[in-house]
Order: sequence, then C-alpha cells, then structure tokens
Amino acid sequence: MLWSTDDYTLDFVIAQYMIIMFLLFLVQFAVACACLALSDSQQHSLYRSGWEAASYTLRQHTQNWFGCCGYNVSTQDEIMSTSDAGGFGHPSCAHVIFTFHYNLCLCVPWSGPYFCILNY
Repeated sequence: MLWSTDDYTLDFVIAQYMIIMFLLFLVQFAVACACLALSDSQQHSLYRSGWEAASYTLRQHTQNWFGCCGYNVSTQDEIMSTSDAGGFGHPSCAHVIFTFHYNLCLCVPWSGPYFCILNY
C-alpha cells in the first residue's frame, strides 16, 4: 500500500482537499462575476486611472508591447510621449487595451470555474 496511514487520516485529508477546492471555486466564481459585471464606462475609468498611475517606463513598455501610442493622445504631455516612442499613426492605447481586455473577459471568466469543476 502506498499510504501507511489509517482510513480516518486519509478521509480527513480528502475532506480538507475538497474544502480547499470549493473555496477556490468560490473565489474564481466571484472574480468571474465581477469581470462580467463591469460596464464599458467602468472599464474605461479603470483603465484611465491605471494609465495615470503607471510610471513612464511602464507606459513606454505598454506602448511597445501593444503597438499603440498614448492613452487618448488628447493632451500635449501625451503627444510628447508618443512622439518619443515614434508612434504617430498607431492607434491609441485606450482602444487597444479595451479591445484586448474585452476579448480576454469573454473567455477568462468561464475558464476558471470550468477547470475548478473538473477537479471534482
């Protein structure tokens, strides 16, 4: 026998595992519901506050990664940062990030609970 414990200890370990998996399922389900509950305006304000809180190097990295230029390119400050990145002619990062996140939110909220249920 692989386990040298009695049946009571093994049942206790399995019960703990099931409780942990159920709690993980609840957390994933709550995150999925929160992801699906965000409206477009809430998402845009969330992205805008994240963009404003990001450092200059993180913004540059994001612009290079997504191939975008500035958040909305509406202020002189953002136009200067986009010209530094050589980004005239690229779409705004607001549009690119929103599209990326929208596509991500279509599949991610359903995949977490699906894989968590498969563990049962």
